[in-house]
Amino acid sequence: MPAHYDVIIVGTGFASSFFLMRYLERAPKSNRILVLERGNEDTKPWQLEHRLHTSIDPDTLFKNDNPGKEWYTSPGFGGNSKCWMGGTTRMMPGDFKLKSRYGVGTDWPLSYDDLEPHYGVVEQVMLVSGRPTVRCRVPGPLHWRRIDFPTPTRS
Repeated sequence: MPAHYDVIIVGTGFASSFFLMRYLERAPKSNRILVLERGNEDTKPWQLEHRLHTSIDPDTLFKNDNPGKEWYTSPGFGGNSKCWMGGTTRMMPGDFKLKSRYGVGTDWPLSYDDLEPHYGVVEQVMLVSGRPTVRCRVPGPLHWRRIDFPTPTRS
């Protein structure tokens, strides 16, 4: 294995895949990229036959500090993207300010407005569908967004 890489990506789930997609848009073709993944490449037929996302028992890899809450993860090639159930949840503006708004947790060093353009790119690639956007910046709307879904639903 070569000793030098311009970028090393750990994991093959959604986050690293979308990062790599954006990186490749700008990177020189000569850049050396290494993508690392632990675990196995369990094929879709294997997953269907065994009714599992992965052949690795997550309990052997992760310590669950919340035993009352089931740990839903999928180590191996594709990461947690293999667990995707068609939902593309967005965090809301208040989720970034838990400490200052609610007195719990920690405020994030970035805001919803910092992330919204990136949500839009990811939703376009995934062709996420939803109702037309209500452009409202007053706290409370169910869908707090400034851009429309790439695949509108029919009314």
